[in-house]
Formats: sequence, structure tokens, C-alpha cells
Amino acid sequence: MTTTTAASEETGNQPRSERWIGSKYWSEGARPAMTLNDIIATADQCVVAFDGGGLDDLLSMSVLGRNAKTRKWMHWSKVWADSDILTLRKEISEPLAGLVAEGDLTLVNDLEAEAFPAIVGLCDQLRQAQLLPDEGGFGMPPDGVSTIVDALIDADFTDDDIWGISQGWRMNWAVELTPVKLKNDSLRHCDQPHMRWCASEAKTERRGNSLLVTKERSAPALVGPLLALFSSVLLMNRALVSGEQRQAEHTGK
Repeated sequence: MTTTTAASEETGNQPRSERWIGSKYWSEGARPAMTLNDIIATADQCVVAFDGGGLDDLLSMSVLGRNAKTRKWMHWSKVWADSDILTLRKEISEPLAGLVAEGDLTLVNDLEAEAFPAIVGLCDQLRQAQLLPDEGGFGMPPDGVSTIVDALIDADFTDDDIWGISQGWRMNWAVELTPVKLKNDSLRHCDQPHMRWCASEAKTERRGNSLLVTKERSAPALVGPLLALFSSVLLMNRALVSGEQRQAEHTGK
């Protein structure tokens, strides 16, 4: 007879599924006193990634900054949801209602009319602080939150500012790097309740040589905010590599 636990492998033809190892180190990166304003005040660069936005999903915004002095990465997240999510996701209505009660999840009646202006305002705040890279400062899944693209373009951001980020095998690097940076204290976060929930509920699966966190394997929990963090990790790496290349070209080294 075979017994399994929540973190054990699935039987039959299902992919092997385990709890994301980053959940073990999530608390080590926690800085509860840190705010978005602190990140803006101390960073030399920031990137922003998005995820979700359906009626039964969380609309997630991830801001990742690099401290100008320590070079440590600093993370802040914000989530919105349509008010119908509490009835559409009855199986997780209790934790969602808890996040609302803590002021950590903002429920709205119209995501585009209520959440998008707040998103654009935060992005403009980063632009005014001159913290966004020359290109690729925003990232989102190619098949999702396309209306956010329109809102950003209307706010005079450009197509070059917005990059599509696949949540397939290309996400593997961020899924594996994030726990490393949490453990070695080079990634710090604001210890927000929704991120604690996502990190603790995220499940991984091995596809070939890639380790992925997917919404399907993590269900019924909603892990979009964590996927947005992974996207911002990829964006930050791209931005830093591109910056180093431009500096090398400028100096001739």
C-alpha cells in the first residue's frame, strides 16, 4: 500500500508535484516594516510584473527594486479582485475574506475602472522617480491582462516598455533562483499576508528539466502574485544584464 502527503508525488500519469521550496525560506526574507515608499527611496532600479485579472482570479502587481547601496532585491506586491470572487471561489472564500479584512486584498466592482487607474498611478510614480529601465520595465503573460497594456500606452508608456513573459519552462530559472536569494538574504520582501499565503500553497511540478509553479497544480489556491514575483525576477535580471552590456559598450570594455 502506498501513502502520500500533500507534498508527495502524485500517482499514475500525473506529474510529480511538491510544495515550492521557497516556502521554507519565505520568512527569512520578511521585512514587515518595509513599504513601497521605502523601496522607491532606496532603489536604483525597479521593474513591475502583472498576472491575472479574471473575475475568479487575483489581479496581481509585483514591484521589484534593487537597493542602490546593498544591491539586495526588495519586493512589494499589490492584489485586487472582482467582488464576485468570493462566490466564484467558494472553496477559498475564507482565506480571501481574511485578506480583505486585513486590508491586503482590494475588492472592486470593475477592475478596469477601479484597479487600472491605481496601477497606472503606481507605474507613473516609478517613472517620475526615474527607476524604470530604458526598456522592458513591465512584464506580463502574453495571453493575459492585455487591457493593462492599453492603460499603460494611454499613459504614454511605449511598447518597448512592456515585455511578454511566458509562464512555461522559461520561468524555471526564477522559480529556482528566488529560494536561493531568500536564503542568502539578497531578496527581501514586505511580508504581506497574500504573499505568505501564495508561497505556502504553491506547488511545483517537474517537466523535463524544468521546475515550474503552475496555477493548475497549486489549485484551489491562487498563486498569481507569486508568478508575478517570478516574472519580475526575470525582468530584473534582463534589466541588469542589459545595463551592464550598455556600460561595456560605452566604455569599450
